[in-house]
Amino acid sequence: MYKSLSEIKTNLDKISSHKSAAESAFTQMQHDIGKIDSRFSAEVIREKTAEIREKHAGTIRDNFSQIRELSDSMAGARQFWSNKSFILSTRPASETVNGHAATAAKDAGIEATTRLQMMTEFQRMPTELLRLRVLAEKSAAMAGSPAGGLYLASMEYATRSQAPDYEAISLDDVVLEDQRQALQMLDAVKAAETSTEHLFRQSLGQTITATDRITAARELAAGGSQ
Repeated sequence: MYKSLSEIKTNLDKISSHKSAAESAFTQMQHDIGKIDSRFSAEVIREKTAEIREKHAGTIRDNFSQIRELSDSMAGARQFWSNKSFILSTRPASETVNGHAATAAKDAGIEATTRLQMMTEFQRMPTELLRLRVLAEKSAAMAGSPAGGLYLASMEYATRSQAPDYEAISLDDVVLEDQRQALQMLDAVKAAETSTEHLFRQSLGQTITATDRITAARELAAGGSQ
């Protein structure tokens, strides 16, 4: 399911809060276990350790459950945010009327009319002139403008591929800041889920393997590399 950038951020903030709560409970659990008198018999130490784990595991479990629920709700968002053409198609063509870059059009009627006018304009343009328009919209997008006409212009230009003066234009080098932020936050969501799952498993006395730690480190690194 599609999630807006603000929705992803809101959910990530919630996840970060739950992650902090789980980490705090885990730290307290370790502290309490560390205070067990080593002079006790092995059996008593096991019993007291189990009691402490049971005391804190519920808090860690509940926070992990909330994180997993929020993470699951965003599982389908990546397919949208990974698709540059889709993101460009959502950019308002009427941004000069609506005012704010890269947001949904504030007036659906104006937006629809503007898109229709632009599509008609692009269809009537000679191929060479349309190519220049695509390049201008591309430059605007690379400079941080919403470039609401880039998707419409490039889609029309693609229909001219058999024209003698057609020259392919790649959008691979167009970096969209909202796309970068969204993918980075989605990576952070997955990393938080994995690290909190490890805390929960450790709170139950389970062992986290080297492979588990490598996977978690890779997810964390992926979140910071966008």
